[in-house]
Amino acid sequence: MITRPLIYKRPASCKEAVEAYFEATVQGHTPVYYNGGSEVNTFTRKFKMKPDVLIDLKGTEETMRLTCKDTTVYIGASVSLNEVIKAAIHPLITSSLASIADHTTRNHITFGGNICGRLPYREAVLPLLLTKDVMAHIQTQEGLVKKTFTSVFKNRLILNKGEVFVGIEFDKANLPMQADAIRKTKSGKIDYPLIHVMMSKEENHLSIATSGYGSFPDCFENISMSDVESTSLIDLLLDQLTDKVKSDGLGSADYRKNLMKIALGDILKKWEVLG
Repeated sequence: MITRPLIYKRPASCKEAVEAYFEATVQGHTPVYYNGGSEVNTFTRKFKMKPDVLIDLKGTEETMRLTCKDTTVYIGASVSLNEVIKAAIHPLITSSLASIADHTTRNHITFGGNICGRLPYREAVLPLLLTKDVMAHIQTQEGLVKKTFTSVFKNRLILNKGEVFVGIEFDKANLPMQADAIRKTKSGKIDYPLIHVMMSKEENHLSIATSGYGSFPDCFENISMSDVESTSLIDLLLDQLTDKVKSDGLGSADYRKNLMKIALGDILKKWEVLG
């Protein structure tokens, strides 16, 4: 709960939200967009954020929408993780979100909040990084723009001041046909990941998306398996990741490398790529 005095605004559209943001800025205020509120509440209580205007996006239809028409999927940024899980759009999306926090907390964490939040894991992006032609909807002062997700996600979602991440759109046919994921934690399912690796295979190429292994989520695409002995394949994949591994309070770089080596091997054996 935030105890300091705040001005609360609940716009009816993302266009109104952006207008409210810049109006507050011109008046000398420090506005912040408010979605699920878990991070805003935490960081404000700890004085790591000092907003005096909260702009609640939960009143905007375009961020609250979750639709699947024919093969086109749209997930609004204000939709809770549990709502996306319940929609059962695709096993990769379901598994990546179901591993985040506990069931009660996922009722408050939003899809956009996980992607845009300050915590570095952002596990909701992993299936998006492995899916072709995912479009990010972004509300700017000039209007709504659509950009490929990979062009605006570089470790984190790159937004200009005052812009709103509205949601994402993609064709289900572009989700990987063959894919699997493994997540390892230090102390149990409800914990930040030591590694979370998601791998897809298309013909003779592999793509890998990771969280927890490095400082930020990352993706390595179209790694060719041609002319590579099966016994050397894991080393080839690890070579793509070596410079990204981190050490922190959860585990050392060497420990993460060993976990990653085992996880990659388990997936490849499951696919019968390795004997």
